[in-house]
Amino acid sequence: DKLTPIPSNMDVVLLVDGSGSMHNATDITGKSWPFPPIKAGMHVGCVMNEACTSDVTATRYTNFYMGLWGNDKPLMLVKPGDDKREIGQRIAGIKQNQDWGTSLAPSIRFITEQLAEGQKQHSGATSKTGYSHIIVLSDGGVSDSNASFETVRQLLENCPMASVDFVVVENGKTALDAVATKLKDRFPGRIGVHHHNSTATLSDGLETLLLERIRNTPIAPSVTSEYKRATLERAYHAMR
Repeated sequence: DKLTPIPSNMDVVLLVDGSGSMHNATDITGKSWPFPPIKAGMHVGCVMNEACTSDVTATRYTNFYMGLWGNDKPLMLVKPGDDKREIGQRIAGIKQNQDWGTSLAPSIRFITEQLAEGQKQHSGATSKTGYSHIIVLSDGGVSDSNASFETVRQLLENCPMASVDFVVVENGKTALDAVATKLKDRFPGRIGVHHHNSTATLSDGLETLLLERIRNTPIAPSVTSEYKRATLERAYHAMR
């Protein structure tokens, strides 16, 4: 007899390449950028965190995660509910001389587990859930191409309410581009491949990308948090 809107939670994930080359203010040809890509990533991460925790989105349960990928476990800088001072200290502690690799698969698997755990916060018969939108930022280097392809493939095949966008600050002929293009061919509409030739456009570009991804995502029938958690857990176990 009566229609009542039920808020659904949405996940936004920003995974930033933590390798040493991301701290350089030049591209592979030696052309200078205004600032290093990692600084642009940290800036947009702070903006997204503020947006996701604002009064406007508070009742919609917009969960924001940000981490550095590259090692066996990502360095998580932001998780839902984290104190802003602690977030600032983590970001300020990022140094160029940190020993960091270029393996993406471990971070995709880790964040899949985190997203599954996050669904427990909104469990209940009337708790509805939305999409999980993941953005991977890099300058193009990746050392585990096959594993990265398989890990993202398992995520998208098992969890229909997920998307992954790859943003590369280079010319489009990188190792990560090859992985992203193969995935895009397999999952059209749920994988995006984007490029920036300068860090000056990167911050605004990432914010616009997320907005367009949300607007262009087809409206799917509502599912419960328990259902989505089950799909994420299935994807996580399939990634082993």
